[in-house]
Amino acid sequence: MNHIPSRMSRICFLLVLFSVTFTGVTQAQVSQKITLEDAIKIALQNNFQIKRVQNSIELAEVDVKNAFAQFSPSLNANLGFNRSSGQQFDQVTLTYGNILTQNASGSVGGNVTIFSGLRNIYNVRSSQLGLVSAKENERRVRQTIIFNVATAYLQVVLDKELIQIAEQNLESSRTQLDQIRAQVEVGARPLVDQYNQESVLANAELVLLQRKNAADNNQLRLIRQLQIDPLATYTFVTPELNEDLVDVEELSLRAMIDKAMVNRSDILAQDAQIKVAYYNLKSAEGSRLPTISASGNIRTSYSDRQRNPISRDKEKFSTQFFDVNVGNSLGLNLQIPLFTRLGNWRSVQIGKISYKNAQLDRENLEYTVIQEVAQAFTDYVGYSKELETTEKALLAAERAFQTEQERYNVGASTLIELTRANSDFVQAQSSRIQSLYRFIFQEQLIKYYQGEINEQLSIDALK
Repeated sequence: MNHIPSRMSRICFLLVLFSVTFTGVTQAQVSQKITLEDAIKIALQNNFQIKRVQNSIELAEVDVKNAFAQFSPSLNANLGFNRSSGQQFDQVTLTYGNILTQNASGSVGGNVTIFSGLRNIYNVRSSQLGLVSAKENERRVRQTIIFNVATAYLQVVLDKELIQIAEQNLESSRTQLDQIRAQVEVGARPLVDQYNQESVLANAELVLLQRKNAADNNQLRLIRQLQIDPLATYTFVTPELNEDLVDVEELSLRAMIDKAMVNRSDILAQDAQIKVAYYNLKSAEGSRLPTISASGNIRTSYSDRQRNPISRDKEKFSTQFFDVNVGNSLGLNLQIPLFTRLGNWRSVQIGKISYKNAQLDRENLEYTVIQEVAQAFTDYVGYSKELETTEKALLAAERAFQTEQERYNVGASTLIELTRANSDFVQAQSSRIQSLYRFIFQEQLIKYYQGEINEQLSIDALK
């Protein structure tokens, strides 16, 4: 009887282990739901580019503080102690001997620049504009991330729609095959119709497999953009799509370009960089001017060899260090750069070239923005018309398929004609949904090229 408790213990342990394991597996298989809003927030939180530009902003803020600090005086304190021994002349005994000498010194001094060719002022303005440029770059990076995530998310949702269409087509093909088989068995249809329908079914299965493979790949791309665990299971929630068409006749390309020039963060950042280059040039030119500075110093010292001039006794440390050896100085310095081995000249030339390059970069960026907005506008007009056309084509294809199905059921049509009508209907469904998503994507692209895209706009566009 003693073996019974032991056996029961093992059974209980196995049951508990199975329960824990089963619970863990069940929890591991729970799919995490992610909306478009969630995806954008996750990407903005995890993306390394955001972290890098935020570090750049911190560095720019440090530069601003450092530029302002150049107006304040510098202050230094020095303490020193020296011990030496050797043959020296002793002024007390008037003889030479091996004498140990100890000395201490201390000083506090400062220096302030009164005039430096306005370089300090130019450096402050340059650093402030550098901070503006860094913040605009950060805003553009955020917009790029939002746009890329929204685009990838739309593709994942589109894949789900295409898979649903393929599944419906597969189910319809199976139902059609069952009907044909029943008709073949009673001799109402030739056997070749069954073979043809089996081929249609196999092709529908292949299309569904291809759709699923493409969906898996696109979902992995989105997961990589979000930088989340690729081994976890996710469900990307399909947002409500806004299918309202915009009257393209009311859109103005010129107005879009003007808006882009005002809103684009990269344009604003480059404008700030032009001013940075300008003030850097002015600072370099200021190096040719004289520099005026003032300095002050308080110093003291101690030596164990120092004697009182009257009593000839050794002076105490406190007497020397805090009284008789204390001194101070004030000074005004004028430094005129006569010849710097072309150093200042080189700095000025570099400043001029950097300023010209910044202006050239601005012109090139402006041309790029115009091209992007113009192309996006042209595509948007085309996709809006395409959306209307595919909607009409879908209705026509659906009616044609229903008509052909009825004709085939009564023997007035062939399987080839029915298959063609079904293929046209499936293609019309796919074209319609793809056209809708291309149109929505193009709306996002226009907002991105105009510098208007943000987290809320991307979400509202799909409602």
